[in-house]
Amino acid sequence: MPQKSLLILIEGKGDKPFFDKVIKPLLVKRYYQLHIRQYSELGKEGTNTAIDTFKKQDNDYIFVTDMDKIQCMPGKKQQILAEFNSIDDNSKIMVVIRKIESWYTAGLNDDKYQELGITPPNDTSKSGKGLFKKLMEKNGFKSDIDFMQEILKSFDIETAKQRNTSFRYFIDKYCSG
Repeated sequence: MPQKSLLILIEGKGDKPFFDKVIKPLLVKRYYQLHIRQYSELGKEGTNTAIDTFKKQDNDYIFVTDMDKIQCMPGKKQQILAEFNSIDDNSKIMVVIRKIESWYTAGLNDDKYQELGITPPNDTSKSGKGLFKKLMEKNGFKSDIDFMQEILKSFDIETAKQRNTSFRYFIDKYCSG
């Protein structure tokens, strides 16, 4: 039986359903407990305290962030390390290339894309919110969260791994083995 707990620190509201539905089931056999928290809700001090607490108890943590306006992954990791001094290992930082929406759109199967009259993309890594918004509008959704929930009903992990390099990296690094 696993002895360690895992804290996954996520950025926004759209990350939570994704991590609950897609990532958490892949990690339940590796960890005794899984905690998914938005670091924006915790604030800088609360986030540092949570990480320190997990480290002191010899538990694991992953800090997940979008690339946002930073153009390179090392630059984004440096920004996070400067902001959150409790992170002592940049390998604990997972940078989603471009935005979490690119992970959502990666998991849609070809049939869903064709149903909407959109050519299925080979790679969603750099699509950001553009493709997501286009798909959302074609599906008639007004709410990002509602559309995210709809995508998760038929999300395909293997398809997503093929279409998004940062998703594949996350799965291979944290969920395999």
